[in-house]
Amino acid sequence: MAQARVWFLALLLAVCMVGCGGSEYRFGNTQRLLSSISVTPGAQTLTSAGQTAQFIATGSYTTDPPSQDLTGQTQWSSSAPSIVTVTSTGIATAVATGTATISATSNGVTGSATVTVSLSAPPPTRTLTSITVFPGQQTVHVIG
Repeated sequence: MAQARVWFLALLLAVCMVGCGGSEYRFGNTQRLLSSISVTPGAQTLTSAGQTAQFIATGSYTTDPPSQDLTGQTQWSSSAPSIVTVTSTGIATAVATGTATISATSNGVTGSATVTVSLSAPPPTRTLTSITVFPGQQTVHVIG
């Protein structure tokens, strides 16, 4: 009878702990939520049209595992596609001189990085203005 009473009290205590919502005693209520996305590198400079850079999106979560590579699972976008375009896998391509923000979005959470495109100006066009022949005079001897 005493043993039954101990088991009953232990069961009652366990039910109270679960029912009262003690966080360390909740069973099955753990939900893994995306809390933030970081995009690396955070800043990138491209110096020629067509040059590319790979960006990586890493999600931070509220439960274990605390982080996960989301590069292929996020929606990528560029704030200025006329300056930098970005593929669905996070590859940015330089188009024209300027600065753009590259963003990765998943489940309403967004992370971003900055891309600066600094295209070198082509060398100036050279125009031929004169030709000088050296020496100015030459004597030719004919051997006959």
